[in-house]
Order: sequence, then structure tokens, then C-alpha cells
Amino acid sequence: MNKEIQVGHPINVNLYSPEEFKQLELRMRKELSHKILSQEKIRVVSIGKIDRNPCGGLHVKNTLEIGLLKITKAEKIKGNLTRLYFVAGNRALKLFQEEHEIIGNLIRKLTCGFEEIPDRVDSLLRSVKALKSIQKKYVERLADYTARELPVSDEAVIVYEDTAEIINAIPKFIERKAYVFVGISEDNKFILAAKGFDLRELFTHLKQKYAIQGGCGPTKGQFVTREKHEEILKEIKHWVERKRSYES
Repeated sequence: MNKEIQVGHPINVNLYSPEEFKQLELRMRKELSHKILSQEKIRVVSIGKIDRNPCGGLHVKNTLEIGLLKITKAEKIKGNLTRLYFVAGNRALKLFQEEHEIIGNLIRKLTCGFEEIPDRVDSLLRSVKALKSIQKKYVERLADYTARELPVSDEAVIVYEDTAEIINAIPKFIERKAYVFVGISEDNKFILAAKGFDLRELFTHLKQKYAIQGGCGPTKGQFVTREKHEEILKEIKHWVERKRSYES
């Protein structure tokens, strides 16, 4: 494409009547054919002997004015149609410069040559995947231990503060008939899990009294709030106690 641009093809604009235009047998979108043929004069743009199409837009006078063209993305839309995204001229040069700087940073950080970047990235991704697998096992061990060490009491509400990863892993190790587990993560997020209580009802109740954002299913949910944690926890405990008293 850039080779043809550098040839310097002239861009010509001609006007045709609908009858003359039909004889040219040019391609056009079916949904636009009626609108095009209803014009008194149809504007046709030609790129040297390469291509010509009906078009009402702005155009350069010669392909050399385009400078450089770079396709940035191609995506299938429907049928055999493909949508192309591109930049041209100074924008294309700027993009090449930015990409060159990014590649330079990768070479320095990965301590490898340009051609070795893909292999080095693949190696790092494999290492990360392996470490995540190991991390998951240790998180589950810690969650199991934490669940067994939770204080034993008659209260159905269990409150625990830790990282979100640990909090999310704890509930499946809790061996109680009915409970509401409230985990508070380092980013002040409330992470809930329950057995024997419907968290959707609890969330609706809390939302009526406090400014909270999030959502809950029957047994899992989460929300964030700027309200005092003590107030939220107190209300959760009151709600659970009322539920237990209704059922007893």
C-alpha cells in the first residue's frame, strides 16, 4: 500500500449523470445505491488507474500528500466485510515513534534483543502462571486454617479483616449450619458470604439505610461504602438476630 502511495498517483474528480454512472459499473454499497442514483450529478473520485468510487468527501490531489499510512487494526464485521483502522501522515510517524520507544523500554527491562521479546514475554507469562497456581494453593491452605481458627460462638455473624483474596477463599471452609460471613478487605470493601440467610434481603435492607454500592446474590455479594464500619456491622448483626428470632 505504501509503495503505491509513493508512486504519486493523481487523484481526479469527475461528475457523471446517473445514466453515465451506471455504465461505469463501479462497486457501491447496496443500501446507498438508491441515494446515489437519485443525484442529478454523481461525484466519482479516481486514484490513478488503481481505483475509482462515488464519494462526496475531501481528498488529496496526489497520493504523495498522504505520506505514510499504517493500518493499526483490522476486525471482521459481517459477511466478508472487514473494518480497517489506520493513521496517516504525521500521525503515522508519531505512532511509529511511540511504538519504537515502547520497544526500546521492553528491550532494556527484559534485557534481550528485539527479536527475543516474544520468547521472553512467553517465558515470563509461563512463570507468572506457575506462581499463581502455587499462590492459589497457599491461599487455600491459609483460608482453611483461618476458618478453623475463627472464634466459636453463638453469634451467626462472623467478621474478619484481611486481603480480598484470603477473604474470598475462607467461606468454603466454614463448617456451620447458618452464618453470615463479613470480610473487610484492605480497600474497605465488604465481602459477604452466607448460609441459611438470603444476602439479597440483607443488601436491600442495608441500602435503605446507608449509602452503599454493590450487589448480592443469595449466598455471595459485596459492596463499598463511606459509612462507618462499626455502624454497618452493628446493623448486619441486628438484621441477623431479627431473622433468627422470627424463625425460632
